[in-house]
Amino acid sequence: MSSGGAQRAMVGYANGLVALGWKVIFASDMSKVIFLDIGLDSRVVPENVSCNSLFGNSIKVKKLLIKHQPCMLFTSMLTPSIICAFAKFIYGKRVKLVAVHGTPVTSFEKRTWIKNIRGCIKYLMVMLAYRYADLIISTSPGTASDIIVHFKLPSRKVDFCPNPLPLRQFPIAVPTQGDCERYLHFDFLCVSRLDENKNIEVLLKAFSNLLSIYGKITLCIVGEGPEKSRLASLAQTLGIESNVLFVGHTDDVNKYYHASRCFVLFSKSEEFGMVFIEALRCGLRCIANVKANGPRYIASLVEDVYLVDIDCIDKISCAMEECLLLSSSKNRAEVSNTTKVFAEVSVVGDHLLPCLFRHCII
Repeated sequence: MSSGGAQRAMVGYANGLVALGWKVIFASDMSKVIFLDIGLDSRVVPENVSCNSLFGNSIKVKKLLIKHQPCMLFTSMLTPSIICAFAKFIYGKRVKLVAVHGTPVTSFEKRTWIKNIRGCIKYLMVMLAYRYADLIISTSPGTASDIIVHFKLPSRKVDFCPNPLPLRQFPIAVPTQGDCERYLHFDFLCVSRLDENKNIEVLLKAFSNLLSIYGKITLCIVGEGPEKSRLASLAQTLGIESNVLFVGHTDDVNKYYHASRCFVLFSKSEEFGMVFIEALRCGLRCIANVKANGPRYIASLVEDVYLVDIDCIDKISCAMEECLLLSSSKNRAEVSNTTKVFAEVSVVGDHLLPCLFRHCII
Protein backbone atom coordinates (compact mmCIF):
# COMPACT_ATOMS: atom_id res chain seq x y z
CA MET A 1 0.00 0.00 0.00
CA SER A 2 1.35 3.41 -0.94
CA SER A 3 0.49 7.09 -1.16
CA GLY A 4 2.00 10.20 -2.74
CA GLY A 5 5.58 10.38 -4.01
CA ALA A 6 6.47 6.97 -2.55
CA GLN A 7 4.16 5.35 -5.07
CA ARG A 8 6.86 5.09 -7.75
CA ALA A 9 9.13 3.20 -5.36
CA MET A 10 6.27 0.90 -4.35
CA VAL A 11 5.60 0.21 -8.04
CA GLY A 12 9.25 -0.80 -8.35
CA TYR A 13 8.99 -3.15 -5.37
CA ALA A 14 5.77 -4.67 -6.75
CA ASN A 15 7.25 -5.20 -10.21
CA GLY A 16 10.39 -6.77 -8.78
CA LEU A 17 8.46 -9.14 -6.51
CA VAL A 18 6.05 -10.28 -9.22
CA ALA A 19 8.97 -10.83 -11.61
CA LEU A 20 10.46 -13.21 -9.03
CA GLY A 21 7.24 -15.20 -8.77
CA TRP A 22 5.32 -13.50 -5.95
CA LYS A 23 1.62 -12.71 -6.07
CA VAL A 24 1.30 -8.98 -5.44
CA ILE A 25 -1.79 -6.86 -4.72
CA PHE A 26 -1.11 -3.11 -5.12
CA ALA A 27 -3.46 -0.86 -3.12
CA SER A 28 -3.36 2.92 -3.45
CA ASP A 29 -5.58 5.98 -3.77
CA MET A 30 -5.28 6.33 -7.54
CA SER A 31 -7.45 4.89 -10.30
CA LYS A 32 -6.54 1.61 -11.97
CA VAL A 33 -5.92 3.48 -15.21
CA ILE A 34 -3.18 5.55 -13.61
CA PHE A 35 -1.75 2.40 -12.01
CA LEU A 36 -0.92 1.16 -15.49
CA ASP A 37 0.35 4.56 -16.63
CA ILE A 38 3.00 4.65 -13.90
CA GLY A 39 4.55 1.39 -15.03
CA LEU A 40 2.84 -1.26 -12.91
CA ASP A 41 3.48 -4.78 -14.21
CA SER A 42 0.31 -6.28 -15.69
CA ARG A 43 0.72 -9.31 -13.40
CA VAL A 44 0.26 -7.11 -10.33
CA VAL A 45 -3.36 -6.89 -9.09
CA PRO A 46 -4.40 -3.23 -8.50
CA GLU A 47 -6.90 -2.29 -5.77
CA ASN A 48 -8.16 1.27 -5.36
CA VAL A 49 -7.99 2.54 -1.74
CA SER A 50 -8.12 6.26 -0.93
CA CYS A 51 -6.26 7.66 2.09
CA ASN A 52 -8.70 10.30 3.35
CA SER A 53 -10.08 8.52 6.41
CA LEU A 54 -7.92 6.42 8.71
CA PHE A 55 -10.75 4.33 10.13
CA GLY A 56 -12.69 3.99 6.86
CA ASN A 57 -9.65 2.93 4.89
CA SER A 58 -8.55 0.56 7.64
CA ILE A 59 -11.86 -1.23 7.09
CA LYS A 60 -11.18 -1.27 3.34
CA VAL A 61 -7.73 -2.77 3.90
CA LYS A 62 -9.23 -5.34 6.28
CA LYS A 63 -11.62 -6.37 3.47
CA LEU A 64 -8.65 -6.73 1.13
CA LEU A 65 -6.93 -8.93 3.72
CA ILE A 66 -9.99 -11.15 3.88
CA LYS A 67 -10.30 -11.21 0.09
CA HIS A 68 -6.67 -11.95 -0.79
CA GLN A 69 -5.32 -13.42 2.49
CA PRO A 70 -1.75 -12.16 1.94
CA CYS A 71 1.16 -13.23 4.10
CA MET A 72 2.55 -9.69 4.22
CA LEU A 73 1.44 -6.04 4.26
CA PHE A 74 4.17 -3.94 2.63
CA THR A 75 3.55 -0.23 3.09
CA SER A 76 5.22 3.16 2.93
CA MET A 77 4.65 6.67 4.25
CA LEU A 78 2.91 7.64 7.47
CA THR A 79 -0.82 7.51 6.71
CA PRO A 80 -0.81 4.17 4.83
CA SER A 81 1.35 2.68 7.59
CA ILE A 82 -1.18 3.71 10.25
CA ILE A 83 -4.05 2.38 8.13
CA CYS A 84 -2.30 -0.97 7.71
CA ALA A 85 -1.32 -1.15 11.39
CA PHE A 86 -4.94 -0.62 12.43
CA ALA A 87 -6.19 -3.03 9.74
CA LYS A 88 -3.77 -5.64 11.02
CA PHE A 89 -5.10 -5.12 14.55
CA ILE A 90 -8.80 -5.49 13.61
CA TYR A 91 -8.09 -8.29 11.11
CA GLY A 92 -7.05 -10.52 13.99
CA LYS A 93 -5.25 -13.16 11.93
CA ARG A 94 -1.48 -13.28 11.63
CA VAL A 95 -0.09 -11.10 8.85
CA LYS A 96 3.37 -9.54 8.70
CA LEU A 97 3.57 -5.73 8.45
CA VAL A 98 6.65 -4.22 6.82
CA ALA A 99 6.82 -0.40 6.91
CA VAL A 100 9.19 1.46 4.59
CA HIS A 101 10.32 4.68 6.27
CA GLY A 102 10.61 7.56 3.80
CA THR A 103 10.01 10.56 6.09
CA PRO A 104 12.97 12.58 7.41
CA VAL A 105 13.53 11.73 11.06
CA THR A 106 14.26 15.39 11.76
CA SER A 107 10.59 16.22 11.12
CA PHE A 108 9.70 14.30 14.28
CA GLU A 109 12.20 15.96 16.61
CA LYS A 110 10.70 17.02 19.94
CA ARG A 111 11.40 20.71 19.46
CA THR A 112 9.12 20.56 16.41
CA TRP A 113 6.22 18.36 17.44
CA ILE A 114 5.84 19.38 21.07
CA LYS A 115 4.83 22.93 20.01
CA ASN A 116 1.55 21.93 18.40
CA ILE A 117 -1.17 19.31 18.78
CA ARG A 118 -1.00 18.21 15.16
CA GLY A 119 2.73 17.52 15.42
CA CYS A 120 2.21 15.59 18.66
CA ILE A 121 -0.51 13.44 17.07
CA LYS A 122 1.73 12.79 14.07
CA TYR A 123 4.56 11.65 16.32
CA LEU A 124 2.26 9.31 18.27
CA MET A 125 0.94 7.87 15.00
CA VAL A 126 4.48 7.03 13.91
CA MET A 127 5.07 5.28 17.20
CA LEU A 128 1.83 3.31 16.73
CA ALA A 129 2.86 2.22 13.23
CA TYR A 130 6.24 1.09 14.52
CA ARG A 131 4.61 -0.72 17.44
CA TYR A 132 2.60 -2.97 15.10
CA ALA A 133 5.21 -3.29 12.34
CA ASP A 134 7.16 -6.53 12.24
CA LEU A 135 9.96 -4.82 10.33
CA ILE A 136 10.88 -1.22 9.53
CA ILE A 137 12.90 -0.71 6.37
CA SER A 138 14.78 2.54 5.88
CA THR A 139 15.69 3.75 2.42
CA SER A 140 19.22 4.78 3.42
CA PRO A 141 21.75 3.28 5.89
CA GLY A 142 22.17 6.58 7.74
CA THR A 143 18.47 6.92 8.36
CA ALA A 144 18.25 3.33 9.63
CA SER A 145 20.70 4.29 12.38
CA ASP A 146 18.79 7.53 13.06
CA ILE A 147 15.49 5.64 13.46
CA ILE A 148 16.98 3.20 15.96
CA VAL A 149 18.38 6.03 18.09
CA HIS A 150 15.54 8.52 17.75
CA PHE A 151 12.62 6.13 18.33
CA LYS A 152 14.53 3.89 20.76
CA LEU A 153 13.82 0.78 18.70
CA PRO A 154 15.70 -2.53 18.88
CA SER A 155 18.16 -2.85 16.01
CA ARG A 156 16.66 -6.26 15.10
CA LYS A 157 13.47 -4.44 14.03
CA VAL A 158 15.13 -2.00 11.59
CA ASP A 159 16.95 -2.72 8.33
CA PHE A 160 17.89 -1.00 5.09
CA CYS A 161 16.81 -1.40 1.47
CA PRO A 162 17.17 1.18 -1.33
CA ASN A 163 14.19 2.24 -3.41
CA PRO A 164 13.94 0.53 -6.81
CA LEU A 165 13.26 2.43 -10.02
CA PRO A 166 10.15 1.22 -11.91
CA LEU A 167 11.86 0.75 -15.26
CA ARG A 168 8.60 0.49 -17.20
CA GLN A 169 7.96 4.13 -16.34
CA PHE A 170 11.35 5.02 -17.77
CA PRO A 171 11.90 3.02 -20.99
CA ILE A 172 14.84 5.27 -21.66
CA ALA A 173 16.12 5.70 -25.20
CA VAL A 174 19.10 7.89 -24.29
CA PRO A 175 19.83 10.34 -27.13
CA THR A 176 23.25 10.70 -28.65
CA GLN A 177 25.35 13.75 -27.82
CA GLY A 178 24.46 15.20 -31.22
CA ASP A 179 20.75 14.81 -30.54
CA CYS A 180 21.18 16.47 -27.15
CA GLU A 181 22.73 19.56 -28.72
CA ARG A 182 19.68 19.98 -30.97
CA TYR A 183 16.90 19.88 -28.42
CA LEU A 184 18.26 20.57 -24.91
CA HIS A 185 16.37 23.58 -23.55
CA PHE A 186 17.45 23.73 -19.89
CA ASP A 187 20.89 23.72 -18.33
CA PHE A 188 19.57 22.80 -14.87
CA LEU A 189 16.47 20.91 -13.77
CA CYS A 190 14.88 20.53 -10.34
CA VAL A 191 11.92 18.18 -9.80
CA SER A 192 10.53 18.60 -6.30
CA ARG A 193 7.67 19.57 -4.04
CA LEU A 194 8.14 23.27 -3.34
CA ASP A 195 8.33 23.32 0.45
CA GLU A 196 10.82 24.64 2.97
CA ASN A 197 12.70 21.34 3.34
CA LYS A 198 13.50 21.20 -0.39
CA ASN A 199 15.57 24.38 -0.05
CA ILE A 200 14.78 25.81 -3.50
CA GLU A 201 15.71 29.28 -2.24
CA VAL A 202 19.35 28.22 -1.99
CA LEU A 203 19.20 26.85 -5.54
CA LEU A 204 17.87 30.15 -6.90
CA LYS A 205 20.59 32.16 -5.16
CA ALA A 206 23.36 29.84 -6.43
CA PHE A 207 21.88 29.95 -9.93
CA SER A 208 21.83 33.75 -9.77
CA ASN A 209 25.57 33.75 -9.00
CA LEU A 210 26.25 31.45 -11.94
CA LEU A 211 24.03 33.49 -14.26
CA SER A 212 26.17 36.56 -13.65
CA ILE A 213 29.08 34.63 -15.20
CA TYR A 214 27.45 32.68 -18.03
CA GLY A 215 24.55 34.94 -18.96
CA LYS A 216 22.33 32.60 -21.00
CA ILE A 217 21.92 29.56 -18.75
CA THR A 218 18.45 28.34 -17.79
CA LEU A 219 16.80 26.60 -14.83
CA CYS A 220 13.56 24.59 -14.94
CA ILE A 221 11.69 23.83 -11.70
CA VAL A 222 8.97 21.16 -11.89
CA GLY A 223 6.58 20.81 -8.97
CA GLU A 224 3.96 22.47 -6.80
CA GLY A 225 3.94 23.42 -3.13
CA PRO A 226 3.31 26.11 -0.53
CA GLU A 227 6.56 27.93 -1.33
CA LYS A 228 5.86 28.44 -5.05
CA SER A 229 4.65 32.06 -4.88
CA ARG A 230 7.46 33.13 -2.57
CA LEU A 231 10.07 31.46 -4.77
CA ALA A 232 8.69 33.11 -7.90
CA SER A 233 8.92 36.47 -6.11
CA LEU A 234 12.49 35.70 -5.07
CA ALA A 235 13.41 34.96 -8.69
CA GLN A 236 12.09 38.41 -9.62
CA THR A 237 14.00 40.04 -6.78
CA LEU A 238 17.21 38.36 -7.94
CA GLY A 239 16.54 39.46 -11.52
CA ILE A 240 16.59 35.92 -12.89
CA GLU A 241 12.88 35.44 -13.70
CA SER A 242 13.50 35.34 -17.46
CA ASN A 243 15.96 32.46 -17.01
CA VAL A 244 13.86 30.40 -14.58
CA LEU A 245 10.76 28.44 -15.59
CA PHE A 246 8.30 27.25 -12.93
CA VAL A 247 6.42 24.41 -14.61
CA GLY A 248 4.16 23.30 -11.76
CA HIS A 249 2.65 19.80 -11.80
CA THR A 250 3.09 17.67 -14.91
CA ASP A 251 2.13 14.13 -15.88
CA ASP A 252 5.11 13.90 -18.24
CA VAL A 253 8.23 14.63 -16.23
CA ASN A 254 10.32 12.53 -18.64
CA LYS A 255 10.35 15.24 -21.30
CA TYR A 256 11.92 17.66 -18.82
CA TYR A 257 14.60 15.15 -17.83
CA HIS A 258 15.39 14.66 -21.52
CA ALA A 259 15.46 18.39 -22.20
CA SER A 260 17.97 19.20 -19.44
CA ARG A 261 21.71 18.90 -18.87
CA CYS A 262 22.06 18.65 -15.07
CA PHE A 263 19.78 17.80 -12.14
CA VAL A 264 19.96 19.81 -8.90
CA LEU A 265 18.15 19.39 -5.56
CA PHE A 266 19.54 20.65 -2.25
CA SER A 267 16.99 19.32 0.27
CA LYS A 268 17.89 19.91 3.91
CA SER A 269 17.03 16.24 4.50
CA GLU A 270 16.33 13.55 1.92
CA GLU A 271 15.90 9.89 2.81
CA PHE A 272 16.42 8.57 -0.70
CA GLY A 273 15.10 10.76 -3.49
CA MET A 274 13.66 8.80 -6.42
CA VAL A 275 14.16 11.89 -8.58
CA PHE A 276 17.93 11.40 -8.43
CA ILE A 277 17.62 7.87 -9.82
CA GLU A 278 15.16 9.04 -12.47
CA ALA A 279 17.51 11.84 -13.52
CA LEU A 280 20.48 9.48 -13.68
CA ARG A 281 18.41 7.03 -15.71
CA CYS A 282 17.83 9.85 -18.21
CA GLY A 283 21.55 10.55 -18.38
CA LEU A 284 21.76 13.64 -16.15
CA ARG A 285 24.53 14.30 -13.68
CA CYS A 286 23.18 15.28 -10.25
CA ILE A 287 24.16 17.64 -7.42
CA ALA A 288 22.82 17.23 -3.87
CA ASN A 289 23.32 18.13 -0.21
CA VAL A 290 26.30 16.31 1.32
CA LYS A 291 24.43 15.98 4.63
CA ALA A 292 21.35 14.27 3.16
CA ASN A 293 21.34 10.52 3.90
CA GLY A 294 19.74 9.35 0.66
CA PRO A 295 21.86 11.23 -1.90
CA ARG A 296 24.97 10.37 0.12
CA TYR A 297 24.15 6.66 -0.23
CA ILE A 298 23.40 6.99 -3.96
CA ALA A 299 26.69 8.86 -4.46
CA SER A 300 28.56 5.96 -2.83
CA LEU A 301 27.39 3.74 -5.71
CA VAL A 302 27.19 6.17 -8.62
CA GLU A 303 30.03 8.52 -9.53
CA ASP A 304 27.78 10.99 -11.35
CA VAL A 305 26.20 12.34 -8.14
CA TYR A 306 28.11 15.29 -6.68
CA LEU A 307 27.69 16.32 -3.04
CA VAL A 308 28.12 19.88 -1.84
CA ASP A 309 27.89 21.83 1.43
CA ILE A 310 24.62 23.76 1.10
CA ASP A 311 25.64 26.23 3.80
CA CYS A 312 27.88 27.99 1.27
CA ILE A 313 26.22 29.51 -1.83
CA ASP A 314 29.57 29.98 -3.57
CA LYS A 315 30.40 26.27 -3.22
CA ILE A 316 27.02 25.37 -4.68
CA SER A 317 27.59 27.70 -7.64
CA CYS A 318 31.02 26.17 -8.25
CA ALA A 319 29.58 22.64 -8.13
CA MET A 320 26.83 23.63 -10.58
CA GLU A 321 29.41 25.15 -12.93
CA GLU A 322 31.58 22.01 -12.81
CA CYS A 323 28.58 19.77 -13.41
CA LEU A 324 27.48 21.89 -16.38
CA LEU A 325 30.92 21.73 -17.98
CA LEU A 326 31.23 17.97 -17.47
CA SER A 327 27.75 17.31 -18.85
CA SER A 328 28.98 18.44 -22.25
CA SER A 329 31.87 15.98 -22.31
CA LYS A 330 30.35 12.72 -21.07
CA ASN A 331 27.85 10.71 -23.09
CA ARG A 332 24.42 10.55 -21.41
CA ALA A 333 24.24 6.81 -22.07
CA GLU A 334 27.23 6.24 -19.76
CA VAL A 335 25.47 8.08 -16.94
CA SER A 336 22.21 6.20 -17.60
CA ASN A 337 23.92 2.81 -17.40
CA THR A 338 25.01 3.50 -13.81
CA THR A 339 21.40 3.16 -12.61
CA LYS A 340 21.28 -0.60 -13.24
CA VAL A 341 22.00 -1.22 -9.53
CA PHE A 342 18.61 0.38 -8.76
CA ALA A 343 16.60 -1.72 -11.23
CA GLU A 344 13.52 -3.44 -9.81
CA VAL A 345 14.70 -7.06 -9.84
CA SER A 346 18.22 -6.07 -8.73
CA VAL A 347 16.97 -4.22 -5.65
CA VAL A 348 14.31 -6.79 -4.73
CA GLY A 349 16.56 -9.79 -5.31
CA ASP A 350 19.78 -8.40 -3.85
CA HIS A 351 18.37 -6.29 -0.98
CA LEU A 352 14.69 -6.74 -0.17
CA LEU A 353 14.32 -10.53 -0.11
CA PRO A 354 17.55 -11.11 1.91
CA CYS A 355 16.32 -8.39 4.29
CA LEU A 356 12.95 -10.11 4.75
CA PHE A 357 14.69 -13.47 5.19
CA ARG A 358 17.05 -12.08 7.86
CA HIS A 359 14.10 -10.89 9.92
CA CYS A 360 12.08 -14.10 9.44
CA ILE A 361 9.38 -12.27 7.46
CA ILE A 362 9.55 -14.96 4.77
